[in-house]
Amino acid sequence: MRIAYLSQSRIPSQDANSVHVIKMCSAFIDNGHQVDLIGYKGDKTVDIADYYGEKKEIPTTLFRIAPKAGETVKLALQCYFWLMKNGKKKQYNIIYSRNILASVFTLPIKTPLIHEIHSPARTRIHSLLEKVLLNSKKLKRIVFITDSLKQHYLKTYPDLNRKKDLIVLADASDKFPSGVEPADLNKNGRYKVGYIGHLYPGKGGELITTVASLCPNIDFHIVGGKRSDVERLQKLTTGDNVKFTGHISHKATKTYLAAFDLVLAPYSEKVSLAKTKQDIGKWMSPLKLFEYMSAQKPIVCSDLPPLREVMRDNDNCLLVPHNSPEAWRDAINTLKDDQNRSKRIALKGHHDFMAHHTWEKRTEKSLDGLNI
Repeated sequence: MRIAYLSQSRIPSQDANSVHVIKMCSAFIDNGHQVDLIGYKGDKTVDIADYYGEKKEIPTTLFRIAPKAGETVKLALQCYFWLMKNGKKKQYNIIYSRNILASVFTLPIKTPLIHEIHSPARTRIHSLLEKVLLNSKKLKRIVFITDSLKQHYLKTYPDLNRKKDLIVLADASDKFPSGVEPADLNKNGRYKVGYIGHLYPGKGGELITTVASLCPNIDFHIVGGKRSDVERLQKLTTGDNVKFTGHISHKATKTYLAAFDLVLAPYSEKVSLAKTKQDIGKWMSPLKLFEYMSAQKPIVCSDLPPLREVMRDNDNCLLVPHNSPEAWRDAINTLKDDQNRSKRIALKGHHDFMAHHTWEKRTEKSLDGLNI
């Protein structure tokens, strides 16, 4: 199958959504499809495949558009004109999109459309565009990142289930590569707890610094985050057992993940996106959770409804209240002191990942049974 993938991510960039886009395109190729990725060009002058830890090049058409008012309209128009110019020659079977405006702009093109949604419309214009899209016969399938998000849409559009093919696909990860050399973190032989990801509000950075103060004999490693967020959290850190790396490439995070004894997913009820400040806490499916599972690490995770769609207490993780530092301290110490339980939880998480949450399985399910 030939697929045109329309992205709203800047590639390459620090954003987790750009990782999702690259990995989806890569997995489509691994599953035997031909893919062209169309989207924004990022500011980084690096090799895209190497930056994201890919061994193959992904065909990309990336437009350099300044991040200012009207940028989304310009990108959507570029996607439309590019497809009009190249679509006939390429003979696409599917347009797969995470870009609402580009999805609407390409409706006049006859190619069937799959649209993926990770959060509800945040503006009135966005809502109007969404109504146009959802009423289009060209839209063949909607992919929701969580069932919580799907249920939200069914309340907003009660007949959507009858009109459209709706599926839920949680986020995913690569299979953890063999032979990764762990980062050299064990100079003092202490237990190593890790977090990888952004540090904007709701991601749990403040909670980690508080928990670290309750666990002075454990080292906490926070990998990622913009400089301003790292500096903000450093001011909250009272001991010498919290280590910050700042942002590193997605590829480089694997060496840290290999070195950790335990990993944290300390999300709050409200999680703000870095750019739009939109709260996605009710429907999030954090990519990092699946990277943790792929690395076969024991996980302590916030007990929140969208996360419970994948995570189960004392099965593939320990679930704890997101707002209780003492509960996080106790959960960490429980797994530190009971290695059999820790290994059992890590193994079950890895089993669940391999069965349901690789990128190859996600892309396969996204097309499975599609009627076009």
